[in-house]
Amino acid sequence: MERCYLKLDEQLDQLIGVEWSAPASRREAMHDRLTKGWVYHELVVEGFGMEAESLDRALHGEVGGNHMERTAFERARRFRAAYQRMREVGASAEPLNRGQALAYLGWLTGRVEAGSMRKDAGATEQFKHEVVAPEQIDKALGMMFAEADLMSSRLHPIDLAVQVHHRFVKIWPFEKHSAAVARLLANQVLLANGYPAVIIPSYERQRYYHSLHYDVSRSRELFVEGLAEQAQIRFRELSPRRESVAA
Repeated sequence: MERCYLKLDEQLDQLIGVEWSAPASRREAMHDRLTKGWVYHELVVEGFGMEAESLDRALHGEVGGNHMERTAFERARRFRAAYQRMREVGASAEPLNRGQALAYLGWLTGRVEAGSMRKDAGATEQFKHEVVAPEQIDKALGMMFAEADLMSSRLHPIDLAVQVHHRFVKIWPFEKHSAAVARLLANQVLLANGYPAVIIPSYERQRYYHSLHYDVSRSRELFVEGLAEQAQIRFRELSPRRESVAA
């Protein structure tokens, strides 16, 4: 399977050199735009779409003019906080664990309640897929994190990230945001191994949730495509040609 990632790994190796040679101001601007892009697409995938102008206002700290807008703006800031926390944990290369999943849920929701674990037998009405029974969640999570730790030195990082994501969504431990937490955990694995965070584009929302009905290969396709797109975006953002064109 690792041979499938050779081209992508070569692109990302080149990107590391480009990124380190780019001015700090350009790297910072790129990461700000990527953060905004991540928040935008994550909100849509989770069913909370926002206009770009509204997202700008939210991320710049505006409160919002009415209750619905205030709620949406606060949600956007929580998603950004979760992304920033994931980047910090990924950079520390801390092993995956249950506490991180609960912490991500807390960042996304603004609180971690004692009853946050799923009590119902199913996942969501719109994207129903097979999940473990509520009484099996604790055991399934324990097995998943233990196996992820064992496989961290044996699997290619992309495969490990995909496996973690797929296992977590099949458990679907929380009433809300289980898929979002799964993507944060997967991205934590990627960042810990020198890869960029993958974004599931808003226009792939249906395909993404549909993939959860099948084996891990369909999720892998989305992750590889997303990583390749991230590499292209970063090359464009950091290319020295941007200055000459602007001039």
